[in-house]
Amino acid sequence: MLTAPDRPSGQPRSPQVAFPDPQRPVSSRPSVERLAPNARPLAQRFTPHARLGAGVLLTGLLLAGAGALTHSSMLIAPFAATAALKHAAPHSPLARPRNIIGGYVVGALVGLALGLCVGGGTVAMAAAAALAAVVMLSLDVEHPPAVAMAVVALGTPTPWAVQVAAAGAVVMTLSMVVLAPLLHRSAYPARAVESPLG
Repeated sequence: MLTAPDRPSGQPRSPQVAFPDPQRPVSSRPSVERLAPNARPLAQRFTPHARLGAGVLLTGLLLAGAGALTHSSMLIAPFAATAALKHAAPHSPLARPRNIIGGYVVGALVGLALGLCVGGGTVAMAAAAALAAVVMLSLDVEHPPAVAMAVVALGTPTPWAVQVAAAGAVVMTLSMVVLAPLLHRSAYPARAVESPLG
């Protein structure tokens, strides 16, 4: 029977090398702790109601600040609805960045086009909302609050509506990247999930 030779006394022990477990899945997404080391204590300190309210409040303040810098009104009703949706259900497919940004751009363009072609009125507003919803679904960027942007753009048929829609959507998306680890203990955006309307 062969045995390993004894190591001479005083000789340093060779370092142990730890190899990754091949059976353990490795996530390619950064952990919440790496994104925000104090995220878990902060998120666990408040109730879901408080985190929702804080998220909507902070998003509204960021929109108001962005509007003041650009001399435009960015704290509008559709954006407030988006702020509530993305903090109430941050991993909903309706709250993905592509849905928020794409939905608002589609809504603004549809409202602008109908406003320039047929003008305003009750029927035109209803048609703008319906058409915007259909186009969003066709492009897989459905975002219910952005449907209201079509009505807003219809009442103000100028490029301003498209600019505000795009800028506001980007501000809300970037704010969620920062706030989600702090308030919801998770990174944003979440992994792609199937659309509930698909």
